[in-house]
Amino acid sequence: MDELLRILEDKVLISYREEGEIRWRLVDKNSVIGNYSGKWVFKDISKSKIIEVEEGPQIKILKIITNPLISILMLVFGLYIFLIGLKTPGFGAEILGAIMIFISLIGLGFMGVEIAGIILILTGFILTLLELKTHIGILVLAGTFLIILGSLMLIPLSKFLLTSEEVSKIWMYTLFTGAFIASFFMIIVYKVASVQRRKPHVGVEKLIGSVGVATTDIDPRGEVRVMGEYWSAKTLGRKIRKGERVKIVGREGLTLIVEKQK
Repeated sequence: MDELLRILEDKVLISYREEGEIRWRLVDKNSVIGNYSGKWVFKDISKSKIIEVEEGPQIKILKIITNPLISILMLVFGLYIFLIGLKTPGFGAEILGAIMIFISLIGLGFMGVEIAGIILILTGFILTLLELKTHIGILVLAGTFLIILGSLMLIPLSKFLLTSEEVSKIWMYTLFTGAFIASFFMIIVYKVASVQRRKPHVGVEKLIGSVGVATTDIDPRGEVRVMGEYWSAKTLGRKIRKGERVKIVGREGLTLIVEKQK
């Protein structure tokens, strides 16, 4: 490109009419002769800024999924994976199969790109919200993927080709948004799971795992003192004597099940 621009500086583009038609010719500066209707010079063109353009993310994605071979293969494999998922535990296979089927339908032209992009984004948000209930991890990843894919498909394109800087910004902003959403929901899921795993701090359940003292002989029933409270207790093992330390391993109603603390 640089060499071409340097050569053009010594050329002139002229237009002229011949046999009733407009013709074009690129000639040297010093050889412009005859009658011509237009003349274009390329002074200082080698100093011009070269802007490289390429297809935007939306076009690249659509060129892949609208390939008939890829669309049909995704549809077939998506159906198989979805059916296999119905026979196996977990939700990963079903989600992957459903996503492949949906994307294949887009590629086969069963729905418009804009509508498909909106559906993908909404489905992604629903999956990330369901992650708060299931805590299986795969939903937030699938949801983030759908949000990113839907966002790329909804990018408004005023022109077919974009500069490299524009394409880089689109990828950066879209991936950053997806990563932020995934991180945000993962933190929430982690916090919720931590709370659910935490032992209760109120009620009888807080006593499970605690250590107390037998205030009477327990054979198999008796009484213990735990956390400053007196409870009826029974042991499923050997006799526990008064004054021995006991560990709470369960409960039946308001009766604690204990064993001798080792």
